[in-house]
Amino acid sequence: MGKKLILIVEDNSELSLVLEQVLSESGYEVITSDLVASGYNIFINRKPNLVIVDINLPDGSGLELCKKIREHPYLKSTPVIILTAQNEIEEKIKGFSYGADQYLVKPLPARRLSCGLMHF
Repeated sequence: MGKKLILIVEDNSELSLVLEQVLSESGYEVITSDLVASGYNIFINRKPNLVIVDINLPDGSGLELCKKIREHPYLKSTPVIILTAQNEIEEKIKGFSYGADQYLVKPLPARRLSCGLMHF
């Protein structure tokens, strides 16, 4: 059985690199994107086991990506974690209303993220 695949859609290259390193060291295969459009194409073609997405991306909202994932006929049950600096309760509610399974606020210790994936 192969490694579980995680798609990270994050435009902060330093954070993306840290997440990729931590998750790879935890035994996951990781693929990254910094745009909604390319992230969705990767999602469709690679069918990751989990998507971690920022809300504010250069070409749109990570919430829209989450919504598109939830609308996909065969892949809509893929877990989605919103990872963002937006800590307002309204934004959290919005994230869950778009279909997020978890809403995590940056800065986030990488260990906390990797420990949170044990159930995935």
